Parts: sequence; structure tokens; C-alpha cells
Amino acid sequence: MYRRARSLVMFWRGSSLVARNYLAGVLGKPVHDWTISVEELNLLRRLDHWRTAAQVATDAPEWTPTSIAAALGVFHERGLLLTPAEAAVEDGLDQHWTGWSPEAPVFLFGTQDADYPVGEDHGRVSASVVGQSGPPPPIVKHYPGPYLTLPDTPPLTAAIGAVLHQRRTHRTFTPEAIPFTDFAAVINTTFAATHFVSTPDYGTLMLRTSPCGGARCELEAYVGVHDVEGVACGLYHYNPRYRRLAFVAEYTREVATHLAYDQDMAGGGAFVVYLTANMRRSSYKYRHPRQLRVVFLNAGHLGQTFALAATAAGLGPWQSAAVRDSQVQTLLGLDPIGEPLIYMMGAGQPATPLDGVPAEYPLVEPPDL
Repeated sequence: MYRRARSLVMFWRGSSLVARNYLAGVLGKPVHDWTISVEELNLLRRLDHWRTAAQVATDAPEWTPTSIAAALGVFHERGLLLTPAEAAVEDGLDQHWTGWSPEAPVFLFGTQDADYPVGEDHGRVSASVVGQSGPPPPIVKHYPGPYLTLPDTPPLTAAIGAVLHQRRTHRTFTPEAIPFTDFAAVINTTFAATHFVSTPDYGTLMLRTSPCGGARCELEAYVGVHDVEGVACGLYHYNPRYRRLAFVAEYTREVATHLAYDQDMAGGGAFVVYLTANMRRSSYKYRHPRQLRVVFLNAGHLGQTFALAATAAGLGPWQSAAVRDSQVQTLLGLDPIGEPLIYMMGAGQPATPLDGVPAEYPLVEPPDL
């Protein structure tokens, strides 16, 4: 007895319809793309609930009982049909991933257990293959001037242990503008290049204070300023090579709040940072879709560095994934395919103490578990 897998995705590859069970690996089956004919698709359509081969044969006259039994066996091997035991595993999506299917599990399970050949660098392609793809994309994005260069401020000297315990997400801020030097220290510490290195296969690469897979540094920082001393309100692109801002678009507190789904902290703080990903810069070296996980992880690394740098500078940081992606990309004039929005963060003069104690809720004793 079989039922069609609910964890199937189908797409066109050229003129062929392809089916993939993104949970195949969890079910102990090969993760593979299978070309489906119209006849096979019609057969699968008849298995949206539990049926035996004999039952399917009653309303599939174009198939013989023998061919149906053989086809169902092949479909099962490929993960297109499931047994009751396998379906019980698949049903865990409804229990543990409520409201997330199919987008989230397609991404996570579809990139599990990537094939990393021994001796190769985590899914990268060889230098010879990369060379056939043309010259590497620029490691730094440039906008035309005029520019506002951020000063090389002294390194933040706050003790790391204290900063870690003082870090907290702040949602309310005073109307006081933040000093230009504090702003520059946070932006430069988080996003500026610390070194450049020469590699034999991929040319010059940039390093930052945060880890980044393959030193691709695919994440671009756009800074929305509305309360920083010496910086006019506006939306800027930050150049990590020259540590300078280039004006991109008009920007106000009301716009900042709207783009953050009306979260007051975005418009109430001093500035907001939008991280976008130059996908070509990352995919030029890494061709496996698992690399998208690395892009997200890289954004998280930068987000934590930003929060710690802001705390060390005496500012209140915040971060959020609740951002109107398409509207930000339109405002920035970006290609939503080549440079999508990934993350948002910001900071301001905190209205609550920088002591690490949550401001919204009272502290309680640890629960007995």
C-alpha cells in the first residue's frame, strides 16, 4: 500500500518535468531528480491517498496490472511514493514545522548531506572550471561619489567579557544623536576590510573581523542614517575598501519604520543597516546550493559582531528579520535576483541601561526542570 509523498517538488528542466523528494535523505532514499512523463504523472495523481496496485488498476485502464505494480515499485524506490511507516516520518513536518512548509523544509532538507569530495574545499569548483566562467566578480562594490569617508577610529577597547554580558537587544532610544566617531567605529569594526590576501585560484580576497565562507565577503552593507552627528539623513552604501559612504536614496524615520513592518526601533534609533548578498560573488566559487546556508550564517556572524561593537561603543543595538524585502530592494535600486536582501540591524542611544538586563520583562528565578 502506497501514498504519494507530500514532500515532493516538481519543476521544469528544459522540456522535461522533474520530481524531487526533498525528504528522501531522511527517509533513507537517494536524493535525486527524476524525470516524469505525462503517463507517470497521471499515475501519481491517483495516489493522493492510500491505495494498493490492484486498486489503482481499477481506474487506470491505460496501464496493465503488471506495469502498474512495476511502476509503483520504482516510484517507491525513488521516494515519490511512501509506505505507511515512511509517511509517519514525513508527517513530522506537520508536527514540527507548522506553517513552514514547503519553503523552509525544501531548503533545509534539500541541502543536507552535501557531497564534499575528499581533498576538495567544501563544494567549491576547481580553478580550471572557475576560469571558464569568466573573470571573478569584483570583491568590492563601488558607487559614484561624492563620498563621506569614515575616520580610522581607535580600536574598541571594552573588555570582551563585559561586552558579551552587556549585549541586549534595545527597542527604545533617546532623541540624542550619536557621535560621528561612535558611528564610524561600529561600522568600520563590523564591515570594513581588515586585510587583503592573494590566492592562486581566486585572486585578491578581502577579510573582515567576522568569519566568512571562502572569504567571499558577498554581503553588502547599506546604511540608513537619520540621527548621526555630521551625516545627512539618507540611505548610503558602505565601501569596505575605502571606508566611505556613497549616497543612494532619500531616507526618513518614517520610511525606516515602515520598511521594518512598523517596528518603532527602526525609526527610533540613529541608523539602520541593511545587508544584501551579491550572489555571483559567492556562487563563482561555490556551486552547491548548500552555500546559501553559508550566506545566511555569514549574515549572522556580521550581526553578532555589529551587536558587540555597538555595545562596546555605548550604543544600543537591535536586529530583525521582519523587513519588507522587495521595498528595500526597490529603494536601493537592486536586482532582486542578483543581490537580494538578507538581514537588517541598527543602533541608537539606548533609553535603558547597558547592563544586559532585559528591559521588557521582570527577572525570575531559574525554573526547576
